[in-house]
Amino acid sequence: METSEANAGLRGVDSAVASGGSAAAADAVTAQRRELKFVFDGSCVDTLRNILEVNAKRVSFGEGPVSTVNSIYFDDHRMTSCAESLAGISRRVKLRLRWYDEAFAQRGLFFEVKSRIGQIISKDRTPLEAADAIDRIPYHELHAWLQHELAAGPAALLGLRPIPTTLVTYRREHFLDRDSSIRLTLDYQIVGFSQLGSSRPIRDSRVSLDRIAVVEVKTLPEDDVHVRRLLFPLKPRLARCSKYVHCCLADGLGASLRVDE
Repeated sequence: METSEANAGLRGVDSAVASGGSAAAADAVTAQRRELKFVFDGSCVDTLRNILEVNAKRVSFGEGPVSTVNSIYFDDHRMTSCAESLAGISRRVKLRLRWYDEAFAQRGLFFEVKSRIGQIISKDRTPLEAADAIDRIPYHELHAWLQHELAAGPAALLGLRPIPTTLVTYRREHFLDRDSSIRLTLDYQIVGFSQLGSSRPIRDSRVSLDRIAVVEVKTLPEDDVHVRRLLFPLKPRLARCSKYVHCCLADGLGASLRVDE
């Protein structure tokens, strides 16, 4: 994608954000934070888990220590969200419908607008409950329902990037630093399912990213000094690693946009 096109897309995003505020519910917005990503070989999951259990405290959300995260990503016909990540555009946004643990949920849905400026992340999260499990709802009805339920800003963004492109699912384990507010997650068994051309959410066309595991560190800037301690004795380098982008590329959806990531 040309820089001018990317900038035009960002101007559209700016206009959409300006047209409406965050969701009304207090827990719908995640405060700004830094998000640091470290990528490892997928065979290292057990080693990474052991290190994180020693250096931090395991926390659980739901019934067990491991969550399954599912997200349907929305983009436009130019794959702008994918292109922004590949090009390293510092100011970018992704749209997704997220739920946990079930293959396709009806309750416990969240529409998320994830915005990034450099390493600073903010997430606007709207909790939702559908009339049925979402794999039983055609995409044109799902889109109309989202437009009705969302606040003006997220709805306008969805109007700009309305196409369901990929369902990304992975296993996630959660950890918390004992001495600061840093949260860490260990993500693995990452799988993507193309949604292009499908009339409703599906899990048919599968691409696997078992070759990688990702440790994400969510931190406030003042807590950065603790990050290396939490990963000791490893000395990994920071990486740009969008699961959405990797799944798109593995499935050939963003082939024309490919640059080194």
